[in-house]
Amino acid sequence: MTEITLNLQYPIAPEYAAAHAGLCVEGAKQVDDIDLDFSPESLEYLDQIVSSWREEENPDLDQIASVLFTFGCYVGEVFVRNAGAKWVVGSEGEGGMFPIHLTLENGTVCRPIDKVFRMLDDGTDGNISYFYELYTGCDSSEEKELVPILRTLDKDDYFSKSAVNIKIADDLGVFACRKIITPDGNVGIDYVMKDQVNEDEVTEDQLIDYCYENFFAGNIEVTGYEQDGDQMMEFTHEEGLVSAMIGHPETYEKFSEMLGTRDILILVVSPDSLLATRKGSSFEAGLHKMASDLQTEGGAIYLVPGVYHWNEGKLARAVM
Repeated sequence: MTEITLNLQYPIAPEYAAAHAGLCVEGAKQVDDIDLDFSPESLEYLDQIVSSWREEENPDLDQIASVLFTFGCYVGEVFVRNAGAKWVVGSEGEGGMFPIHLTLENGTVCRPIDKVFRMLDDGTDGNISYFYELYTGCDSSEEKELVPILRTLDKDDYFSKSAVNIKIADDLGVFACRKIITPDGNVGIDYVMKDQVNEDEVTEDQLIDYCYENFFAGNIEVTGYEQDGDQMMEFTHEEGLVSAMIGHPETYEKFSEMLGTRDILILVVSPDSLLATRKGSSFEAGLHKMASDLQTEGGAIYLVPGVYHWNEGKLARAVM
């Protein structure tokens, strides 16, 4: 971080943090007619503002540094008012950018002001809401912002800097991502990067567990089909990322129980849908044809559709 100059209305001290945060509230109302209410959901507004500043070619840090400081204090007050955090003065040599930070109820140190400044400086996408969730351990089953996504592995490992790149088959990997609702109402994804994980002091194993917990908290719909005595299951998910479920070992056990076999074929239709049947069923030829048609049409956005053989929890590309 380059050297910054702050022009603040109040001293940098725990007892003035709420006053700094109040300036953030006033600014949001004056500039965008937004009423910030110190709820975790209100952090999304700050995500958007910091992201827009970072997209500028050469943002003048001296001009916005004082505003960023009030943003950081607002984030801290969200912790204080919703998660029982307290503002404290750091000890000399602790290494933070600013002398005040938070301590959470479990004793964890949290630096929301530093976080806001790093977002602008290092190119990390808007993730204050994510930062709050990680530190509070809040139940995000309603929001379900963090989910795993199945993606085709690039031959040059293009996604190597993404968090939790778990290889589950010869050309498939699972990645941690955040849910983004696009203006047209569709579900988009934003990959969580490894530097974000390191920055927030959470392990990749913890992150992927958190992702799957959120994913399975959503509504997964199952539709059954029968043909010549065989069964096939179609899975869809309310968030449109159902393909991610095949990266989880519990899913294999559920599929095995539902289909009555541990030798399963999976067709990854798209991030929204997958089909499962037993190896050797009358549906098998149809799955391979559908996969071929989808590849020709370029049907999937995030991955190459294909049929995978899932046996004893291991996936491999199925050959017809």
